[in-house]
Amino acid sequence: MDGFKAFPKEFELVLDGKNLLMYGENGSGKSSIYYTLHALLQSQYHDKGSIYFDKNNSESLVNKYTTTVDPYIELELEGSNTKYHLSKDGYKELPAQAISPLRDMNAECVFINHKFLFNSFSFRNSQYIDLFPVFIKDILPFTFTDDGAKYISELYDEVVAGIQKRGRGRKIAPEYDDLIKKFNEEVLRVIRKINYKDAPNSLSLVGNIYNNYFRDLGDRELSIELNYENNRK
Repeated sequence: MDGFKAFPKEFELVLDGKNLLMYGENGSGKSSIYYTLHALLQSQYHDKGSIYFDKNNSESLVNKYTTTVDPYIELELEGSNTKYHLSKDGYKELPAQAISPLRDMNAECVFINHKFLFNSFSFRNSQYIDLFPVFIKDILPFTFTDDGAKYISELYDEVVAGIQKRGRGRKIAPEYDDLIKKFNEEVLRVIRKINYKDAPNSLSLVGNIYNNYFRDLGDRELSIELNYENNRK
């Protein structure tokens, strides 16, 4: 990387193992490495290079002290000569590949930071817990449809792009209605995985995780399930 986040100059990190534990003082660059991987893999779904590397954009991730003319981030995998590159010109593979391994890596990786966790439980007791924005931003962009043809967030983008005001006597086109049904089915499939039960009357998978690892000794077991409501009914 060069001129990205906490690194005003060129910086290279070589990994020699399967796991990496990073620690250091605030501002030392830990999050910058996290966002390097996040931005590169995210580009398989949504290429934001022209935004992240535009110094005048409110979402810019360019280091404000860098003298680099063309800041970038780049990844090279072991055993490959291909460089996966992201800059103001967008995502590129040098040389180009027919099928990028980053597409599958994006679906396999889980990016969890303090902001993700905060958005998942920052609700008052009296407040309705709506996790849909969390799914749209942090889960569905990294989750393939059941047939593996695209990310579920791509379906959501198609649904949003097709929204139209319904005037008197105006009907929803059948193909758009099918698109909405497809999106709902895919989200429900993800929800069912999270709510997985060994038996009809057993606790959900997420409920078991809480009860086995986070429940205080002596506290009651909780039954936790996600519910996806179709507001068109």
